[in-house]
Amino acid sequence: MDFLTDVTTSGLERALQGLTARQQATAANIANAQTPGYRAQRVNFEDSLTSAMNAGDPQSASIDTVDAGTPANITGNTVQLDSEVTDLQKEGLQYQAVASAISFKYSLLRTAIGS
Repeated sequence: MDFLTDVTTSGLERALQGLTARQQATAANIANAQTPGYRAQRVNFEDSLTSAMNAGDPQSASIDTVDAGTPANITGNTVQLDSEVTDLQKEGLQYQAVASAISFKYSLLRTAIGS
């Protein structure tokens, strides 16, 4: 961390990285919804980020991509398209919220500096 980045800001940055990975996995799932044998993926990072935040090192949080564990259709594909589209919208809102939090934090810093 540099002198402008505290644990909270670093945690927000790591959350953005996790959400970006999640959006990419969801987009890949949607793109492969008709691909025979494709296994839907999920990205997990919240529990690891919580532990890393408690330890004071958010950047050590792992961002893991795992099999979604959803049932396969007759072609062996496990993508649940309705769920994926809903997830993508939710992830977009989460990303916007975290990005807004970072923006607000830097705006407070600019105000404190006086520029």
